[in-house]
Amino acid sequence: MGASLILVGIAGDEPLLERLRVLVTEPTTDHHVKRKAVELFGSWSVNFRNEKGMERLSGLRSQTMPKKVPYINLC
Repeated sequence: MGASLILVGIAGDEPLLERLRVLVTEPTTDHHVKRKAVELFGSWSVNFRNEKGMERLSGLRSQTMPKKVPYINLC
């Protein structure tokens, strides 16, 4: 699937990508907006997974997902 010119522009705009990352991690962002953004990031992740030049867009989902905390047995 080819990327549109708008998405190619977004993929090359690091300040915009950073704002998108902040959008979903900021505690003050409305949860509906966060959910839609995560859905969009997920679709970009699938659609542009192996497309050259679109790595930054396809990586947004993994960059903004909460990190799993490893289980530590203290007993």
